[in-house]
Amino acid sequence: MDDHHRQTNADLTVAAVPVPIAGASDFGILVVDEAGRITGFEEKPANPTAMPGRPDMALVSMGNYIFKAKTLSEALLTEAGVAGTSYDFGGDVIPRLISEGASVQAYNFTSNVIRGAAPEATPYWRDVGTIDSYVQANAEARDRVPAFDLYNRSWRIRTAQRDYPPARFVLEGGEASTLMLDSLVCEGSIVANASLTASVIGYDCFVHNYADLDDTILLSGCSIGSGARLQRVLADKNCIIDQGAQIGVDLDSDRKRFPFVSPSGVVTLPKGARVPAEGPLELTPDMVFALQNDPATSDAMEQFADQIATDDSGRHSSDSAGPAQRA
Repeated sequence: MDDHHRQTNADLTVAAVPVPIAGASDFGILVVDEAGRITGFEEKPANPTAMPGRPDMALVSMGNYIFKAKTLSEALLTEAGVAGTSYDFGGDVIPRLISEGASVQAYNFTSNVIRGAAPEATPYWRDVGTIDSYVQANAEARDRVPAFDLYNRSWRIRTAQRDYPPARFVLEGGEASTLMLDSLVCEGSIVANASLTASVIGYDCFVHNYADLDDTILLSGCSIGSGARLQRVLADKNCIIDQGAQIGVDLDSDRKRFPFVSPSGVVTLPKGARVPAEGPLELTPDMVFALQNDPATSDAMEQFADQIATDDSGRHSSDSAGPAQRA
């Protein structure tokens, strides 16, 4: 993409990927000419404009941009003088640049060359704008044959490097019975004779004995109590699941207990949440404030006010509940 940006001497280059036009209405659509110059932008249109020469496909913005530094600084200064602007790239900045005649180019991501990959490998991109699409992308990462190769040393995933010990699988009382199928466990985590199926365990997590996790994602710093059972759960950082708690086993009950359940039935736990075996979901004071004041979550918080308690232990949502906090 960087090479393309330099070769075209564009003011702005937008990464894009073709999608079937029948399902393109959920995305921001780039309208381009034959040379790949962007002439228009359509935000989730009912009737997306097709690509040149491809009446069955539309070009979707991936939300990745390369600007000339001067172009970006001037564009943001211009937006600062516009009343009511949201500084949204797709809704405000890019359309204004196009209208002013800037050189705005599309980079077709499918032309990307993946170093070290098999000849038949295709570039990987997923839109993760919903809980369900985020869960699906994680599922693809732990598939038996992943959609993208995490072991390609010539095309590394550039992410944070943490000084954590390797993941451990240990005996914690009783008899050894650890079972792990089609799952990923990150550094610094401990799994104590528990059962993991089709799950992703982030760094610095502790899964205690006889816990049973199925199709579950834990972000970092979570603690899962002994005998807890989780099915189709997405837990944000630093969540605590008490001994014997069950989530996702009885979805009808969960929809009455938890404020955030996706359309497909993924129970989503906010950062730092604590789930007791019985009783209301507990949230740290900072998360109660944040969720009550976020337009995307305020209605759910009001609707479930009787099902949510404030954790008065002094814990903050940024406090890890994993092995590291015992150091």
